[in-house]
Order: sequence, then C-alpha cells, then structure tokens
Amino acid sequence: MFTGTKILNADSNSSVLFSDAEFVRLFGRSFNRNVDVVLAMSGDGEDIPVHVEGCTYLGNSKSVYVTFDRIWEVSIRINYLVVLAE
Repeated sequence: MFTGTKILNADSNSSVLFSDAEFVRLFGRSFNRNVDVVLAMSGDGEDIPVHVEGCTYLGNSKSVYVTFDRIWEVSIRINYLVVLAE
C-alpha cells in the first residue's frame, strides 16, 4: 500500500492522477486493472466545494484519473491510497 498527496491543475470534471510512466516511477510497475485499486479524496474539503467521486482507469491512455462531481478549473489537492495486488 502507498499513500500520498498531489496537487492537480484540474480543467474538467476529471484529471489525470497518474500517467503510466508516473505510476511505474512511483510504484514500480504499471497499473493492473484486474487487481489494483486507487482511492482518492479531496485534501481541501473546507476550501474547495468539489466532491471527489472516485478514480477510473482508462486503458487507451494507461492513466488513472480522479473524477469530480462538477467541472473544476483550478488546482485541487488529492490525497490517494494505492493498493497493488498480484
């Protein structure tokens, strides 16, 4: 398990949390859509009215996205938990 925080410059109702290259650099291998899990939450809930709905993996870009309940066009702090399984 890995935890951390990241400031994203959002410009839509979702934003890339981890590209494939970043995922490999941080966690040692690519995301495995069959068994791995990424959870996310806003680290600034009192100051930012956006609700983080969750994460999704898009295989065409091999990226993990964090999704929001609305369009958000400024920075947002995302706290994350990554669980890798075999």
